[in-house]
Amino acid sequence: MSINFSKKTAVSTKELFRQAEFDNILKCVHCGLCLESCPTYRELEDEKDSPRGRLYLMRGLWEGELELEQSVIDPLSRCLDCRACESACPSGVPYGELLEKTRGIILENTPQSLKERVLRNLLLKGLFRYTSIMTAASRILKIYAATGLPKLITKTFIGKLLPKSFVFQQHLLPNCSGESFKRKYADQILSPVFPEKTLHTTQNRKSKIRVGLFSGCIMDVSESAIHESTLTLLRHFGCEVVVPGNQGCCGALHVHSGDRKTAREFALKNLAAFEPRHFDAIITNAAGCGAQLKEYHHLFSDETNGSEQDWVGFENKVIDILEFLSRFPELLESLSWREDQDIVLYDAPCHLMHAQKVDENPRQLLNSLPGVKLVPLKESNWCCGSAGIYNLVQPDLSRAVLKRKTESVRQTLTENPKAKTIITGNPGCLYQIRAGIRSENIDLRILHPAVYLVERLKKLGTSQILSDISVTEAEIQIVDPTPFQEQQTLSTVVIEDELIQYRSISETKPWTLQGCKRGAFGTIPVNHSAGTKIGKLIDHPYKVFFPNLELQDKLAERLVELFNSTGLRQISFDGLEGCERTGHGIYAHHRFVKQCFDGWNMEVVNDASRLLHYLWHIHTRMNWGEPWGASMREGQTEYRFKNQEYFERNLFPRMMGWFQLSLASGDLESTTLSDIEWMLSKCAGFDAGFALFSALDTLENNGQTPMILAAIKDWENARLAGAFTPKLRDKLRHSTSEFHLEKIDQNSWDLYQVDITDAFTHVQQQKQPGEPADEIWTFSNRFGMQPFQFILRVIPDPTTSQNERVINPTFEVGFEQIIFSVDLEPNQYLVCDGHRPSRVYDLNWNFLYDAEPSVDIPQILDGQQEIKFYCHPDTKHQVSVKFKATSNPERLSVPSA
Repeated sequence: MSINFSKKTAVSTKELFRQAEFDNILKCVHCGLCLESCPTYRELEDEKDSPRGRLYLMRGLWEGELELEQSVIDPLSRCLDCRACESACPSGVPYGELLEKTRGIILENTPQSLKERVLRNLLLKGLFRYTSIMTAASRILKIYAATGLPKLITKTFIGKLLPKSFVFQQHLLPNCSGESFKRKYADQILSPVFPEKTLHTTQNRKSKIRVGLFSGCIMDVSESAIHESTLTLLRHFGCEVVVPGNQGCCGALHVHSGDRKTAREFALKNLAAFEPRHFDAIITNAAGCGAQLKEYHHLFSDETNGSEQDWVGFENKVIDILEFLSRFPELLESLSWREDQDIVLYDAPCHLMHAQKVDENPRQLLNSLPGVKLVPLKESNWCCGSAGIYNLVQPDLSRAVLKRKTESVRQTLTENPKAKTIITGNPGCLYQIRAGIRSENIDLRILHPAVYLVERLKKLGTSQILSDISVTEAEIQIVDPTPFQEQQTLSTVVIEDELIQYRSISETKPWTLQGCKRGAFGTIPVNHSAGTKIGKLIDHPYKVFFPNLELQDKLAERLVELFNSTGLRQISFDGLEGCERTGHGIYAHHRFVKQCFDGWNMEVVNDASRLLHYLWHIHTRMNWGEPWGASMREGQTEYRFKNQEYFERNLFPRMMGWFQLSLASGDLESTTLSDIEWMLSKCAGFDAGFALFSALDTLENNGQTPMILAAIKDWENARLAGAFTPKLRDKLRHSTSEFHLEKIDQNSWDLYQVDITDAFTHVQQQKQPGEPADEIWTFSNRFGMQPFQFILRVIPDPTTSQNERVINPTFEVGFEQIIFSVDLEPNQYLVCDGHRPSRVYDLNWNFLYDAEPSVDIPQILDGQQEIKFYCHPDTKHQVSVKFKATSNPERLSVPSA
């Protein structure tokens, strides 16, 4: 039972709290795990200003041991309500709910100053209640910003003459639009951009999802780009969107300040605005609003108006825009995204992470965008100090918390200097962090994730020519610049039957395509009249255009003809996301593959980089794992392993994916036998096939090709014969494990486990007279005493063009010195496999000559040991050394046929 706060009752503090249902406070076991996650405790170092301390105070009020005195109220007022303590709490204490109930009791049962009463009536009960007043305030602030005064205050010496708090407030000002977003779109049915795209709910089989977009109060009249971008994304995803015109403020600011009565009014208003429309989802783009909408039931009880409403149904529909989009990865992939490289920093809003328990999916979604690398701030989970209007009512403490956040930004930026953008999913956090980095002169822009996502969408479409153009005209004036502002690889437009490439577009009206190359790609330049349609062609960095459906059909027809005529029997359907760029989504993907399959007059082994359910009856296997530009052990390794579980669950042939056998190129070394055996051991562990790509000249010029081909035959024969036991297969699966297999006869093999250390490096440096010039390296041998083994590589010095050499590399093993009398050139290898002689190879592992050591190869002991290394003083190049140790063999065998 809860007290009706609208009725003034003369009851004790204990009775007030008993009636407000505080039993959950007993969940706290006072372990203190919440302390380090609390911003106010970290700043003030006072137990009363920690979650545990505040729970002590609330429990004291609940049990009647404390009264509503200022010494009790102040710590409760200083809480940011960031709810990081809830994520840290092992007992599941609902701290936010308890704090907000307490603040409600405090507000209803303690006197307020005249200033507080005026501010509450003007702001919380007035401004946030009426859209017309919010719009008027937005227009005033927009005019104020247009005068240039905020910049004058923050950018010039004038700011030094004014109070710091006032100057900081200029940084905090939102980008006011001067109009209401919900009034602009009120109750319109906003159709999908591509009607062919469909999202399916799990509850029903509707052809599309119908969603309501929550616009809020301050957000409704400021940062219009956030709502517009959210709307754009939803419509691109195939959603039908409605912005209810009778919705209102979520009430979060009121709940945080204790005004639960006004918050209830807003809750009922929003329920009436959204629930009768039977939306599939209610989309929010403000973490604080979303958290409040999901917790409306906390405001109501048996004695309050509206308690009969089913809040669970409403709350279950509320979802953050990023969480919503992440539920449809295939549609996310089907959209046309920019592919230029971009590093962005990410800050997790408290009420998204801690209150809504949403964190992983937004990060994965943003990180999955082509070309985007998402870097969380050093303390991404740390509050920024905004907390609604906390930065206005507790300015000093708010700025102290913000300072830690800005330092986190600075540290993360130091490690990622190419980053130009911070992303955060809550407007309050956006305002606060923006103010913080501007105050500290940190050159970064800060965006809402929805705005960034739309920014990454390729701006494609059509416009019209503004005036007549002749055959030779190199500048073309257009009506709308939007589709052409993104410079792609080919930057090509089409006018009637002519293709035209352009170098740039003007920054102001009249919008003009500049530096045009007429008659591109063999088309014929002709005159065009004003008003003629001009369209942007979609292209790919591989310098190809994406086809429309008609051209896709023609391509499929030609592929069918090619295979049926020549007898080709294998194809990889990779890159078919290009089919979806027409706006027909996965349908275009399915259509292309099915046309090929239906046309072939024989069985064709075919694989795909993405397995779509409709095509499972066609594809022979999945084949994925980018080997290009990465070493064999680094090419999407974890993704390959994760796929095997997916294949096994779905009864699909297991496939480790593509690998590349290559020659040395750039920073990548030539593929070795140990690289291939690493791959083969993983395939044996997962009982999976693989695809190995190479070229004839690579096979001819890689000195280890004969051993590699033999190893492939031996490993695959053993795998297919069932020589690897389940226990051994589990051992083989580990990504860092290395093995070597030797054939004994047709039905038996010896398997060795191999340890290869990371590379130790030596760079010859000038030493003081008498100072030892050797390196001391430590590694651990876990396989017992055995001959010393190593792989030495000479790394070229990019700063010199001289043909410097490495002379007489020398090792000291257990006080025994072993010298290799060689004169090694850059990119050559010296390999000691524990036997005499050692051997020298070129950069592609072609044998050059034997290298006799000065003594017999010494033994290394079991366990940890030190190896000393040095070489001739004239050595200039960097030397890389990997040590190797090998286990005793394990005999594998299968019964003879």
